[in-house]
Amino acid sequence: MSKARFDTPRRRWVLPLILCGAAVAVGILLCWQLVWTGGQLVPRQARYLDLRGKEVTPQAYEELHQALPNCRILWDVPFQGAAYPSDTTSLRIADLSAQDVEMLRYFPQLQQLDATDVTDYAALSDCISRFSQSLQCTIALNGTELQTDVQTLSLTNPSLAELRKVLPLLGNLRLLELSGTLPPVSELLAFQAEYPAVTLRWNVAFRDRSISSTTTELNLSSLQLDYASAEALLSQLPLLERVNMRGCGLTDAEMDRLRQAFPQTLLVWDREIAGLRVSTDSVEIDLSGRQISDPAQVESVLASFPRLERVIMSDCGLDNETMDALNRRHEDIRFVWTVYFRWFPVRTDALYFYPYKMDHRFPFQDEFCDAELYPLRYCTDMVSIDLGHDASVYNVEWAAFMPNLRYLILTECPVVDLTPLVNCKELVYLEMTKCWWEKDLAPLVECTALEDVNLGWSYPDPEPLSKMPWLKHIWWCSAKRTIGLPCSTAKQLFDETIPDTITYFDGPHPVEGGWREFQTYYDMRDLMEMYYLR
Repeated sequence: MSKARFDTPRRRWVLPLILCGAAVAVGILLCWQLVWTGGQLVPRQARYLDLRGKEVTPQAYEELHQALPNCRILWDVPFQGAAYPSDTTSLRIADLSAQDVEMLRYFPQLQQLDATDVTDYAALSDCISRFSQSLQCTIALNGTELQTDVQTLSLTNPSLAELRKVLPLLGNLRLLELSGTLPPVSELLAFQAEYPAVTLRWNVAFRDRSISSTTTELNLSSLQLDYASAEALLSQLPLLERVNMRGCGLTDAEMDRLRQAFPQTLLVWDREIAGLRVSTDSVEIDLSGRQISDPAQVESVLASFPRLERVIMSDCGLDNETMDALNRRHEDIRFVWTVYFRWFPVRTDALYFYPYKMDHRFPFQDEFCDAELYPLRYCTDMVSIDLGHDASVYNVEWAAFMPNLRYLILTECPVVDLTPLVNCKELVYLEMTKCWWEKDLAPLVECTALEDVNLGWSYPDPEPLSKMPWLKHIWWCSAKRTIGLPCSTAKQLFDETIPDTITYFDGPHPVEGGWREFQTYYDMRDLMEMYYLR
């Protein structure tokens, strides 16, 4: 009796406890596997959930998205007083508030915005830059609808103020064509400078022509113009680079005024210079033989020739010093004239000086002295000079003005001071044979391009040459046969200090042993258009 009395109540509690435990387990399982939303349970592993047609707040969506991160959730997004499916690809919008911009992120597939009702372009531009660079918009400008990815845009009666507002949206725009009533050209040019990536183009009506504002070259030759009409036309064509204005009836003074007003444009006409009419696009002008008493006759009009590089003024009546000063005053223009060595004319742009070629009697009857060779200093383009066998040449001061000098022959010239040669950085060939006079070779150390040196029958100290490992050939016949002079040990010195230099100390004559078979010799004779000697 006692056992039955106690077992019956215990059995009554066991079943409810079991049921409660099961219910709790099921609840935990459901909470782990399911989410309650929209009046229904949704598996947490769901891949797709359509809540369109149901009222879902952004906050509720965020909570649901956090609970179902791998689920694609479609819902109706509240935006500007209406609701749109979240998979919407295009929207028509009005002016955007900060909240509107935030709501746009709930449209991940949005590709196109109809913004024709938008007037706040700054906010729209900010929205596009924050939302997606690929988002395209349709906007309204001057009553015309256009896409923001447009590259070419044509506008009639444009407003630059409106354009400034909308241009930040038109990142691909490259050409803007304007017509109708246009702002002043000065404002258009300022606008163009403000937006250099966009080319402005408009048409300019001129007499029976229509000229594009992007024109770079214009032919107005033989078209009779006055100064005012020419200035008005040119002021509307900002990209002009060249205008042919020959025979337009304007004076040189008027054309110079135009040139100064439009310095970026080459105005081409035949301008008077020293009594000669010359095209202002000339690169070279030859005034040779025209009598000029004052360089100002030429200098006063040089600005009219912006492409000018060279002026030839041989035999114009101006002395060498005056012509030299004129040439030095103008670094960008080379003035060339003719200097005379007795009766021999040589232009100052000559590349070589070889008296023997001028007159075959030289040097047997006529030798130039230093005073007569003074004008050589004006021939600054010299590449080759052969004064061989001129026993009246005692200095080479003129060489200091010849940076391009490559070949120099001073055979039998009693030159002692070689200091001017330090400026001849291009010198490669030097022949100073039969120069018995004592000289210092130290300046040659500055001639770092020098390759071939011939000192046959000359007796200077060889020590400076031992510091020139770049030398290729040294020819020095008779050096070994001198006794008591420094040059007697030249061969041993060179073998020890510049062993890679080819030397020749044998033979009775300075040019034996192949001296005239080097490429430098051939190049020199070719330059002077002379045959090869052996």
